[in-house]
Amino acid sequence: MLAPWLVQTPSSSSTPSTTVAPSPLATPVLPRLSFDDEEYALNREAFERFSILFGPFTWDLFASPNNAKCPAFFTRETHALAQEWASLGNLWAHPPCCLIDSVIGKLEAEPRALVTMITPHWPAAPWFPRLQHLATYQEVPGRHEGIFSDAQGRPLPSPHWDVLLSHVPRRMQGQD
Repeated sequence: MLAPWLVQTPSSSSTPSTTVAPSPLATPVLPRLSFDDEEYALNREAFERFSILFGPFTWDLFASPNNAKCPAFFTRETHALAQEWASLGNLWAHPPCCLIDSVIGKLEAEPRALVTMITPHWPAAPWFPRLQHLATYQEVPGRHEGIFSDAQGRPLPSPHWDVLLSHVPRRMQGQD
């Protein structure tokens, strides 16, 4: 069985990658992310469609050199949650399930952040109403065959959960 939160895509070898060091001012206590040997991805067509709706994206918040969606990205070593998102532009996020609550907390704390993210569509999850409150657009593209692919771009079987795309725009201070 696939770990659904590992879904990510390989970056183009023609696109230079940029990573950043953790902020010297931030000393977060973050869980170590656990990745399998293989990396999985939202398929290219779905990502491109989301990019047309809300992109172009400047940073991929949860990536590796092998699966980054954007030329600039954060890895588990550079901790996206330790960075100031508001200054980074238009962000793409496909966080591991174990970090979704923390990502939503970060969005609540940084109203000037602009993030489009993909998560499981889990209405019973404690974080789900908070995400609905922040998002101005949500879509459930479903769980159709091939929405995810492996690192080589081969389609994977349908996940056992629906996918949720959420767009969280910048908010004015006090606008909640």
